[in-house]
Amino acid sequence: MKQTQNPLIRITQLEYQKGHFQEASISARKAAKETLESKNFPEWLEACRLLLQSGFELDSMFEFESQLACLQQFDKDTQGPLSAVVKCLLAHYSMLRGESAETAVKLHEAIDTAAATQNLEYFARSLALGAFWYSWEPQRNISKAIEYLDKLDILIAELGLFDLSINSLMYRSFFAMDRGHLDRAHDLAWQAYEKAQHHGHQFALPTVLVQISRVLLAQKRQDLFQLYAELALKAVSAQRHPRLYRQISDFCAKNLVKTQSNFDFVLDEEQNVLKEREKGYIDFRNQHILLELAVLFLKNPGTRYSKEDLIENIWKQAYDPDIHDNLIYVSIKRLRLLMEPNSESPKYILRDRQGYYLNAQTQIQLKTREEKV
Repeated sequence: MKQTQNPLIRITQLEYQKGHFQEASISARKAAKETLESKNFPEWLEACRLLLQSGFELDSMFEFESQLACLQQFDKDTQGPLSAVVKCLLAHYSMLRGESAETAVKLHEAIDTAAATQNLEYFARSLALGAFWYSWEPQRNISKAIEYLDKLDILIAELGLFDLSINSLMYRSFFAMDRGHLDRAHDLAWQAYEKAQHHGHQFALPTVLVQISRVLLAQKRQDLFQLYAELALKAVSAQRHPRLYRQISDFCAKNLVKTQSNFDFVLDEEQNVLKEREKGYIDFRNQHILLELAVLFLKNPGTRYSKEDLIENIWKQAYDPDIHDNLIYVSIKRLRLLMEPNSESPKYILRDRQGYYLNAQTQIQLKTREEKV
C-alpha cells in the first residue's frame, strides 16, 4: 500500500492490513468525509479504495456506495493521474457487482489511463484487477491474465507494492494448480505466505492457508491438508471476517474429515436434551419453540433461513415484520445463550444477508426418536 502523510488514512491502511475490517471501514468513512471536505482528492480516493475493500470483506457496500455519486462525477470532471485511480475503483466496484460488460469497459479504461498518465501505482493495481478478472468465467483467459501478471511483477519490483506481490503469487499458484503443476503451486503459495508474514499482511494469511490446503489435498497429503485447513478456519471469525469465514468454512465443510468421536453437539430428541462440546448438557424441557428452532438448524447445517422461513417453519404463521421481527431476535438471542459457549461471539448460530444458519462446519450427532425404537 502507498504510504500517506494523513494519520487517519495510515491508521485505516494498517487496520485493513491486520484484517480489522470493521475498524478499517469506520476509519475510512471518517477519512473520506474529511478529505472530500478539504478537497484533498488523492487522500479521498485512497479512503474510497479502503472503503471498497473493507466493505467487500464485510459483505456491505453501503459505505462505499455513499461516495459513488461523487466518484462518478469526479470521473467525468477529472483528467490526469487521478483519473486512473477513480476508473480503477469504479471498475473494481462493477466487478464485485457482477456487471461483466461494464467491468470490461472500465477495466481497460483504467489500464489505458494509468499508462497514459504514468500513474504507476494504479497501472499496477489495474493490472492486478485485470489478472483477477481474466481468471474467471465467462471471460476466463489465463494467457491474458499471465501477461498482466508479468507486467505487474516488473512494477512491483519498482514500487514495492507488497499487497499486490502477494496477489500475484497467489494467482500464479492457482494457474499452476489448474495445469497440474502441484509442486510449483505449493512453492508459490508458500512464497505468498512468507511475504504476507514478513510484511504484516495478516488479512491475506487465511486465504493463503486455504490455497496451501487445496494443493495438499490435490497431492493426497491428507494429514497436512487437515492441519492447514484447520489453521485457516481458526484464523477467521464469522463476525469479523464474514466473507472470508464463509469461503473458508464452506471449503472445510466439503473436505475436512470429521472425527465421529468428538462432536460439537449431541442431541437427544426424546429427552429434549442437547450436549455441547464445551458447555455440556443443555436442557430444553418446557422450551419447545427453542428446541424446534435448534433441531431445525442442527438437522440442516449451512442452510439459510430467512425471517419468513423461520416464522413459517417454527411458529406456523404468515410473516408480519411488525409482529415477528422482535420475536425472532429474542428467540435467536435466547437460543445462542443456550447453545453458544460465548453468546456475544457466536460460532454456531450465524447470520448473513440470506438469513440465519448453523455453521456448516459444526459436527453433530443426532439421536432421533426413531433410532431408539
